[in-house]
This record gives sequence, C-alpha cells and structure tokens, in this order.
Amino acid sequence: MKQLIRHDILVMALIFGAISIFGVNCTKDTTNAQKDGSTGLVSSCGEKLDASNVLGLIRNDHDAVDDKITLICYHYAQAIRQLAKNQTHLCYMVNAMLAADDTGVSLADLAQGNSTFAQALNAQLRSSVNTNTSIYPKGTEQPESDIETVSASSTWDANSYLKSKMIYSPFNYHPTIYFIKKPASCVQEKPVSVMIAQDVDDCDDVAGWTGDDEAIMSEGEVNATSDIVIFVGPNRRSTSSIAGGFDNPDDNIQLLPGQEGSITTSERAPGDINLVTRQIKNGFRFERSNKSELAGNILNYTPGLTTDGIIASTYNMINIHKDDINASKTFINVLTAYFNITLATQPNMMVVFYEHDWWASVERITNACHSPNFVRAKMKYAHEFYANDCLPTASAWPLVGSTVNISNNKCSFVLTRVP
Repeated sequence: MKQLIRHDILVMALIFGAISIFGVNCTKDTTNAQKDGSTGLVSSCGEKLDASNVLGLIRNDHDAVDDKITLICYHYAQAIRQLAKNQTHLCYMVNAMLAADDTGVSLADLAQGNSTFAQALNAQLRSSVNTNTSIYPKGTEQPESDIETVSASSTWDANSYLKSKMIYSPFNYHPTIYFIKKPASCVQEKPVSVMIAQDVDDCDDVAGWTGDDEAIMSEGEVNATSDIVIFVGPNRRSTSSIAGGFDNPDDNIQLLPGQEGSITTSERAPGDINLVTRQIKNGFRFERSNKSELAGNILNYTPGLTTDGIIASTYNMINIHKDDINASKTFINVLTAYFNITLATQPNMMVVFYEHDWWASVERITNACHSPNFVRAKMKYAHEFYANDCLPTASAWPLVGSTVNISNNKCSFVLTRVP
C-alpha cells in the first residue's frame, strides 16, 4: 500500500441546496508555454523546470507507484498522438469523449468496441514500449520480469498488459482519455495536443505534445483554446463506495458540547461556514509539485435518494506548501469556506476533504452512509482525500457559532457557522 504523499482539500456540495466554494485566489498565467526553438520548454509562470523534455518532467522521484502509472500514461500518450493523425481514429476518440461525462473514456473500452482502432492502438503501444527501453515496463528501475519475452511478439496485446499494471492499492485503474474543455467537433486543421495527467512545475502546468512538438500547457491556456486537447490519465471508472460513514473509524468528528439536538432541521436558515483552522499532517501529501491545493464542497442528501453528485464548476484553491505539510503546520486564519449553505434541506450532509488537480478526470467520492449519492472530485487517484464523513444535519452547525472539528491521522479541520 502506498504511503500517501499530497495535500489538502475540502469538498462539500448541495443536492437540493446551494453549492459554495473556497474564496482564496490562485491565479494562473494563461501564457502560451509551448516549445520555444531557442530556450526549449518553458513554464507558464517563468519558473525553472526540473528537466528539458516531457519524459523528464513527468517523473516522480518521491512516489514509485505514481511514477509507474505516469510512465504507462506516457506510452498511451505517445500512441494517442500518433492515432490522432488519422482522422477516422481521431473522430472515434473525440466523439466518444464528447458523449462521455467528465470521468472520461476508457481506452480499454474503446479498443473493445472497434477492432481496427484496437489493432492501431496496440501497434503504437508496442512501438513506444520497444523504443523507450530505459523506462517502465522495461528499464532498470521497476522492470516487469516477462516484458522482454512478451514485447517481442508482433501480436502482443500491449493495451491489456499495460492496463493490468495500473494498480494503486486498493484500486485498479483504466487508461483514460478525456477533455478539460470540450471542442466543438473532431474536425481540426491544426495538430492535436495530447497532455499527460501530471503537474510538472509549481505553476500546475502539464506536459505533452502538440502534433510532434513537445509542449507545456497551463490551465488557463487549456480553458481558453478551442482546439482539441486530449488528456491521458488513470481513472477508477467505478461507483463503488470509498471508505467512510457515520462510524468511520479513521475520523474523529467532534460536535462541540450542547449542539446535538439543540435545534430542529426545519428551524434552520441558510448561513456561511468558516474554515477556522486547517492542517495536513506529515506523510500525507498527494502532490508532485511543491504546493498542494485544498478545496471544498458540502453535499446535503436524503439516504437512498438517487441524485447525481455535484462538482463546483469554478472555485479557487488554498495552496499549502510541502514544507508546511512536512511540519504538520496548523494554519489559524479564518477563511470563508462555504457560502449560503441551505442547512434545512436534507437530514444528512456529507463532508469530504480532498486533493484537487485541475488536469485530472473526475473520481466519484462515495460513502456507504449515503450511497448512491456521491461527490465528484477532480483527483488523479481515488485515495487522494483526507476525510470522507457524514453528519446528521440536526447536530451539525445548528446555531451561529456552532463548531465542527474533523480530524484523523491525515488532517485536522475546524469549521464554524457564521451569519
């Protein structure tokens, strides 16, 4: 089981109420950061990069499992950018992604649905694996014992093989393609961009290719363009419950004395929730770069009600530096986390803290206490959350000044209701 290494975020969305978000700025530069003929790859904010090419930029020296999965995505990205040069294959992929939600489309599923595409994908994957012999699944760091034998065959099913290795315990993942911003169609005269789901600098840029040229793109650039930008990354593609619940043994939920039962649900009025203190503890940082982003939503729900979860379409992150996480630093400054929460709507609420990545596909954070409802979070891996709990609405923030403490071995948050 991997040792978790990233940072903090708070997720709370409302099914029949209002959705609200963190109010902290994290401005992104929208400068085009593509390859410069004289200086090479450059970050969107002028930061010095750790490497001069895509392969070097995406590596993760601090997390061997993430590094392996990212290298698998590198092979898939190499294959996809070649397939995108064929209009038939491009339209097959783009049309599937346009029809899909923000969890993306499994390349394994696309291959099963079209034998011609499957053959082309496998040919390109075999080429990438046999060309890039210094990296996984070959190389010397984490080589697979059978790779030299199987990869020598012209009929090797590289797609199934690589997919079977995308495991970040306790979850299996699919190689997945998706859009951050959907294009109008699959028709495009310009070369297609293919980006790998991994931040490569403290500007939160991603790296990949535009046509045959290596490129770096910022969040602002991806959201501003009308061109086709395909992302390649892992996705669990599952709605099964992630650990959590009213009696989640990992989390300590403290409702301060005198709160429980002090007011009925029907007597509530909308109010704001302030984040008074926040802490991500040493050893639980889910971020490759120096800064972790913390965001949040509240989900009000009725158990058993089948309603799609909510993800905020726009919200700002709270950045926490890796040194502060390594020191388990507690921040004590009031931030308005949730605005106009309709506390009277449903009998229960789900509270989730997680690591947000703008470039990731959506994972569903579910909880047995409220299934089949779920919160939709942009995370690279499904385990990258800090707390996943349910609270009875009657006892959580019943009055102005009411406080809820949520803490576990990974994090600690104190939230207080204000007018």
